Amino acid sequence: LQWGGLLFNTAVHVLMYYYYFRTVLKLPTPWKRLVTQFQIVQFGFSLLCFLVTAALLATGSACAGTGALAFNLAFNVTLLLQFFGVLGKNDARSGGSKKRRE
Repeated sequence: LQWGGLLFNTAVHVLMYYYYFRTVLKLPTPWKRLVTQFQIVQFGFSLLCFLVTAALLATGSACAGTGALAFNLAFNVTLLLQFFGVLGKNDARSGGSKKRRE
């Protein structure tokens, strides 16, 4: 499970830094919202990995890192809520998703 999370995190950061690179060069980045959405999907995937790990622990599997697991869960939930907030603020600024589709 840890490799899936690490690879997902790497993919998100590659996309995010490519976005920043294009922004600094003043190149068009009409996919800014997709970067935020991809980050939200990453945190959702992280929560899914937590649930799988919790299920394994409930069946008696051993884990030496339950403290780190609990911290990671709290951290990812906090980030997930913050990114939903960013997405909501951006929607409010741009007139909502209805305006984008028109």
